[in-house]
Amino acid sequence: MEFEDPLPVQKYLEDTEELQVGSLKFSVIHTPGHSPGSVCFRLHEDSALKIPELIFSGDTLFEGSVGRTDLWGGDSAQLLKSIRTRILTLEDEIQVCPGHGPDTTVGQEKRENPFLA
Repeated sequence: MEFEDPLPVQKYLEDTEELQVGSLKFSVIHTPGHSPGSVCFRLHEDSALKIPELIFSGDTLFEGSVGRTDLWGGDSAQLLKSIRTRILTLEDEIQVCPGHGPDTTVGQEKRENPFLA
């Protein structure tokens, strides 16, 4: 398989960094474990656009499950620590949108996720 070299990184995202896309405001949440540089994005509520607060968890947290850690750089203890200290400390009603699979909430994962018991 042939492919071109990737473009150089222009900027690394920093934990708690705030990003803005149009009127939408996001915060970066560093959640290592699935991979060393894993991040989640917290979309802050926008009442004017009727957008609730959301977490885009990528491959960190899923409904009833957590991300893989068997690939390069994965670390299961670090992943669980990231989820417990960076996501589960947020308000229960915040919706979690994983990279694939159904959405969930912070509260549902606190109560029902067997990997976080």
